Amino acid sequence: MAKVNLIAHGGDLGAIARTYPAAPTPWVDLSTGINPWSYPHGDNPPDLNGLPRNADVHACRESMAHYLGCAWEAITLMPGSQIGISLLPHLLPQSRVVIAGPTYEEHAHSWRGAGHDVDVLSLSEAQAASADIIIVVHPNNPDGTVFEGAAFDSLRQRQAARGGWLIVDEAFGDLCPSESYASHAGADGLIIPRSFGKFFGLAGLRLGALLSPAPLRTKVEQAIGPWAVSTQALRIGAQAYQDTDWINEMRGRLNSRAEELTSILRHAGLEIVGGTDLYCLARHVQAPALFTHLAQAGLYVRQFDTHPTWLRFGLPADIASLARVKQALSTFGDI
Repeated sequence: MAKVNLIAHGGDLGAIARTYPAAPTPWVDLSTGINPWSYPHGDNPPDLNGLPRNADVHACRESMAHYLGCAWEAITLMPGSQIGISLLPHLLPQSRVVIAGPTYEEHAHSWRGAGHDVDVLSLSEAQAASADIIIVVHPNNPDGTVFEGAAFDSLRQRQAARGGWLIVDEAFGDLCPSESYASHAGADGLIIPRSFGKFFGLAGLRLGALLSPAPLRTKVEQAIGPWAVSTQALRIGAQAYQDTDWINEMRGRLNSRAEELTSILRHAGLEIVGGTDLYCLARHVQAPALFTHLAQAGLYVRQFDTHPTWLRFGLPADIASLARVKQALSTFGDI
């Protein structure tokens, strides 16, 4: 059997705890860009004996469509946006693919794994490239760079005219709704993966969507088959997307905590590379040693093999965790 090469991600708290068994507990997991304050989904889960109902699928799609400002017909629900990222390379013909990077590595991994010709270029180089498929993460993970509107319009039209595709990954798009391109969903040549779990803090629920024009949407729906999303995910998603009070309050809360975290990192002498309101990307010449120091203090942050001087910090859920970050940084020495 062929060996499957997997990309390393954050979030595996069990593995890091086994690596550093002497670290104080409880561990503080800052290795993902997931909201630490989950959407309150209640204590009464739906009856899981039956299959997901079409009515629940439609309700979730309509709720998401209203939230995004797009037609519900453009939405294919799926168990997380990663499924769409992994599936697309197998649904589209062999192509030259250009990805604006550095960015979320699963894009390049998925397209290369399916035999496509892939280049990872800077954002400006990607915008100017002649390619069948151009992929931009907006806002970008991990540096938070946004894809400006004028550039989006020009590139979308260019790709559509040549029969190509522009894929705009908006996994973190809930943080900047005014800059989302979801309202263009269904336009020729445009594909937009969307995530539910990151902003709503329910990554384990596995809910996301792929926004695309009708011909591709049919292929996607045939590929994932019926009942792809659980009843629980459909119902929680439908409710959450309509909860405007919670959404607006949470955006403010995340922004405040992100500013607190950024201030602590900057005060400790780390160089801030970028980020969003769910994570902060920092640079330090001794990042591997700092990662180890933080882990020994029970703090799990994200490393990057391709950028060894980078560390990404997710948001601490409470003041005590924030204080642990500050304390650990202060004992690292002269940063």
